[in-house]
Amino acid sequence: RAMPGRADEASTIISYGPVAFYRVNETNNPAVYPGTAVDSIGARNGVYLTNALNGYNGITGPQAAGFPANSGALKTTYNSSRAFVGLPGLPVTTNTVTLLAWINPNATSAQNQGAGLVFNTRDAGGGSGTNTCGFGFAQSGTARNGIYPLYAMWHNTGWTWNNSALYPPNNQWSMVAAVFSPTNITVYLMSTNGIQSVVTNISCPVCSWALGGTNYLGTDPYSMPGRNFD
Repeated sequence: RAMPGRADEASTIISYGPVAFYRVNETNNPAVYPGTAVDSIGARNGVYLTNALNGYNGITGPQAAGFPANSGALKTTYNSSRAFVGLPGLPVTTNTVTLLAWINPNATSAQNQGAGLVFNTRDAGGGSGTNTCGFGFAQSGTARNGIYPLYAMWHNTGWTWNNSALYPPNNQWSMVAAVFSPTNITVYLMSTNGIQSVVTNISCPVCSWALGGTNYLGTDPYSMPGRNFD
């Protein structure tokens, strides 16, 4: 959704000076590796893995004011190997970070349980050590209309807060965000039901998004492809 005075959603995001911004609206064939997922900020381009889908496959993003008509979007698939976007290491070593995404989840509870939206490489090898940071869906709690609640984790401490009680509506686009600070985590959900947020007071030590040289869109590397978003 564009902000007042801005031409579109993309220029609004760019105006805030993010480290990276992946619109994933490409029309290149992801099956032809390596297909580029362009970083609209700099040269930190990502790569479509060969089973990911995008505008080439007819996948479209939000059709609302502020978005180009019939703009492409990324489609990742639960339990399908190589169905996500790999990102390079990012120059982020801090405990003050915002992760934002537009999502359109299917109403299949299994695919959302533990599914990742944006994750770092955890501890160089996809493990569960203290560098683990990301944003996705809870592994526990109760599904509502086939959707598990959003959750965010930092320094591998999110396991103590698996249920934000924020449920994105299924089969429609919503904007979701996780905002990390040294003393708390805030999860936001903006949908046709309005804007909701939940704050949890929890210590967030400094973590790295450069470790291992890889980050992820549409999955959690701890257990791929079972934690792919769909």
